[in-house]
Amino acid sequence: MPQLKPGNEKKPSPATLVPISYTPPNSLAHLIADGENWQSLAARYGMPAVDIIKMNFKTADPYEINWYLREYVNCNTPTADGHNWRFSTSARNGPSPRAGKIFVNPNWTTILRAAKEATRDSVADWFRQMSIRDAKVLGPALTIPMGSVSSVFITRWPFTQRLRNGGASDQMAEKWADFLEMTLRSYTG
Repeated sequence: MPQLKPGNEKKPSPATLVPISYTPPNSLAHLIADGENWQSLAARYGMPAVDIIKMNFKTADPYEINWYLREYVNCNTPTADGHNWRFSTSARNGPSPRAGKIFVNPNWTTILRAAKEATRDSVADWFRQMSIRDAKVLGPALTIPMGSVSSVFITRWPFTQRLRNGGASDQMAEKWADFLEMTLRSYTG
């Protein structure tokens, strides 16, 4: 396993060690990916990077943060200078129950605004393209003959992407898309 340069990691003292099972209150688990960093998470979730770090590890000590990233989050790729661990998708495969996870407390106002706009636009697009022929409601990639659905909601990807851009987690965006799809299907069925 790769290592950092000596002296760049330090195990927290037993008195301050955060349990591996710790989940911050009112938080969502974000699965880290290649190319992400503390600043990109801060921008995505609308909270300062230092707050995300302290929320997860209850410290601002960079050497302790590196220890938590390796031991808890399973970060296994050092930065180019060898001083810190960086986020990568490969961290998700570790044995730790927190492998690949950083907890965030997102800005719900931003997420809800993105969800409202994405829902409005997706529904408007679908209704703009739908038609009624021979007692069938026909929409883009969604044909509903008298209550049965034969294909899938076409605006799902742009809808979920817009929610993700607003700070929603992948899981939340998918659940919201499921709800919108169910709503459109019930309207036409």
